[in-house]
Amino acid sequence: MSRILISYVLPLILPFLLYSIWLAVHRWRRQTAGEALPEGWGLRDAPWTWLFIGGIALLGASLVSLALLGSSPPESKYIPSSIVDGEIVPSHTE
Repeated sequence: MSRILISYVLPLILPFLLYSIWLAVHRWRRQTAGEALPEGWGLRDAPWTWLFIGGIALLGASLVSLALLGSSPPESKYIPSSIVDGEIVPSHTE
């Protein structure tokens, strides 16, 4: 489950998280300095399209890097899962 979250969900929501953190920090700095927030500051006016495109781009980059870097060598042999002495042996490559 954690691999799915790290590989698929995190790259997709990372731009939204970073934008929300940036917005909160910027708001806090302006309020502590006594400055008024300009019109249009909030999540309602966020650049949703660009954040979504950035998330899709990060997701694509993570899937490509996972495909290129996370596989077994081409000469390896796939051993399917099996039951040995009543124990399930997971699949692996040799």
